[in-house]
Amino acid sequence: MRLMILLFLIHGLADAMLAQERIIRNTPEGYYEGALIRGNSVSLLTAEFFMENDTLFVESNIKEWTYYPLYRSQVEVNQNVLTFKTYYGTATMVFDSVYTEMIGTVEAASPSAQLHLKKVRRPPGPSLEIKELSFELEDVTLGGKLVLPNGFERPLACAIYVQGRGCRDRNARLERAKVLAQYGIATLTFDKRGAKGTGFDCALTSLDQHTNDLVKVIEQVAAIPEIDEKRLGLIGGSYGGWVAPRAAARSSKKVAFIISVVSPATSIKQQQLDNAVYYTKERLGGDEEIIRQIQAYTLLEYETGNEEETFQKMMLLLEEAERNNWKRILSASDIPSSPSDLKNLWVRRNQYDPAEDLKGFDGPFLSLLGQTDRVVPWRENSRRFEELFREANKENYRIVILPGAPHRLEHGNMVRDLGRIRGLRSNSFYFKFDRVVPGVVDEMVVFLREWGFLP
Repeated sequence: MRLMILLFLIHGLADAMLAQERIIRNTPEGYYEGALIRGNSVSLLTAEFFMENDTLFVESNIKEWTYYPLYRSQVEVNQNVLTFKTYYGTATMVFDSVYTEMIGTVEAASPSAQLHLKKVRRPPGPSLEIKELSFELEDVTLGGKLVLPNGFERPLACAIYVQGRGCRDRNARLERAKVLAQYGIATLTFDKRGAKGTGFDCALTSLDQHTNDLVKVIEQVAAIPEIDEKRLGLIGGSYGGWVAPRAAARSSKKVAFIISVVSPATSIKQQQLDNAVYYTKERLGGDEEIIRQIQAYTLLEYETGNEEETFQKMMLLLEEAERNNWKRILSASDIPSSPSDLKNLWVRRNQYDPAEDLKGFDGPFLSLLGQTDRVVPWRENSRRFEELFREANKENYRIVILPGAPHRLEHGNMVRDLGRIRGLRSNSFYFKFDRVVPGVVDEMVVFLREWGFLP
């Protein structure tokens, strides 16, 4: 009897255990891939749902946005309806707990889109290690972040990101650094003098200071054990493309390569004059009188004669700027408050022509220019790069023009009509989702691999 009871209990316990094992609860937590859908167009999106302090969160990423950070949002749950925010807008999704998929819409300022997500296995990716660094310079301490890819032979080639105009901290280019590091190169971002916490007023920093800071950072990075000092290069964006060749010419450590991203080959003065023309033509209707006024104002910024007279002339032109709606192209550091303030104008603190430094740089050089960039016009600058390198008998360079690319290297939302194609019953049009310009990272990877800086 006892044996029968014991067998019954064992059998019942086994059934209970099997029943527990058979319970499947599909919850939203997990990694998803899918797409925003509008008509015949898609934009790929990934999302990871996770619980944190008993609250559901999601971190999403639009894959075509290349180096944007993850977008974090709390998820509101109402039965099987999930509502959360993405870069594109607010998503309202219905969750299928049987097949772990969700479908819904994303409302945005731009046209709404459908969204379909499926839970999938997270793809394996390279492991990245981020080291916090501190650069002790003569009069300032700048923080930095070194991104080291794991699984690659060390010491590694290294690319230092050189920021554009303005004074942002080490996080400003961190996502771009992480993307590039996945291919097997160490990357560094660092605080720009004038960023919060550095103790300097950004509005009073100069090209000389930023150059000297970069020279010292290069020297200290070269001494890091994980870094191959013979394969250390610079990626300069916009204004950073002036600082990079200038620092390379003054560094005691040889700079192995330079990548110039929407950066000028012309002098700062010429870039300002070119920008005035293109901005006026594209944004203000091509008025020749406005072009004349903007260029006259730009030239006055460089005027070193009678300061009172120069100041008064600038004030008169600013009155024209108000009437003709071109004052918006000026930043606060382009407008003096008094004759004595003329010395603090941005252009006076940043006077430079990169010609000699570019001609003197003998390492591989890549220039990426945007076809619709009004800040750094591609025709003038590609032509200038070619002239300078031809004078220097330089052959190890490449100039890439990125179609449809503005200065910020991002295409906005738009409807594209490709016209009627023979054999098709209707016109070929589609909704082009906002995205980072294709080719920005790809061209860097091809260039770095070609010259031995990537495995």
